Amino acid sequence: SEGPLWMQSEGAFYFSSPLDDKIWKLSCSNMEGTETPLLQQIWATQAGGIDPKDHPTIAEPGSNGMAADPNDPSLVYICQQGKRRIIRCRLPDHISGAPLETCPGFEVIADLTPNGRPFNSPNDIIVAKNSGNVW
Repeated sequence: SEGPLWMQSEGAFYFSSPLDDKIWKLSCSNMEGTETPLLQQIWATQAGGIDPKDHPTIAEPGSNGMAADPNDPSLVYICQQGKRRIIRCRLPDHISGAPLETCPGFEVIADLTPNGRPFNSPNDIIVAKNSGNVW
């Protein structure tokens, strides 16, 4: 698993599974009680932006690093290894199990390096609190 992301506002932990091209969500329906079972869900499919069946030679077609915008925590930046780009969307509002490209607010942030070449395999990401710069 990759890209761990804790969303305090919903008491949920998200992580990427680059090999099976999914984003998973772990949460409890009642964060106050200790007896509430942990709920595990496939939160997004085609998390890398491609259908792995169409690209059998790509070893890790899924997403990788994830980071919440510190000024708008429901806005999540995601590294998509399959399409070799960085996107953002409102991950908590996504419909469980649907392809990531259907996520509300889906937007491609970057798909080329400053010299115009495609990214190799975007992996880790962080969003600066004061400036909103993405690194």
